[in-house]
Amino acid sequence: MLEPVSSTRRDARELHDAHFAMRLSLLVGLAMLIGKTTVYLMTHSAAIFSDAAESVVHVIAVGFAWFSLRLSTRRLPRNSCMGTSASLSFPLDLKAQ
Repeated sequence: MLEPVSSTRRDARELHDAHFAMRLSLLVGLAMLIGKTTVYLMTHSAAIFSDAAESVVHVIAVGFAWFSLRLSTRRLPRNSCMGTSASLSFPLDLKAQ
């Protein structure tokens, strides 16, 4: 019989899988970009060049997604006021001026 998996273990596993998928996609995208660039330099084909340009966009998008995933899972410093009532006073300060 299977044991129920706690939500924290499942979340940690899903996060690990997401990081792995991002790294794998980035590595495959970079390998494809290098391959397509090499073929373009050998053939000077406009079709291969446009395909390589699309690979540049793919690598940039995956890099941005990976950075966003890492940033979203980072813990806040203890002295951060993010998510507290201190951030709610900002709009009130603007009205007072």
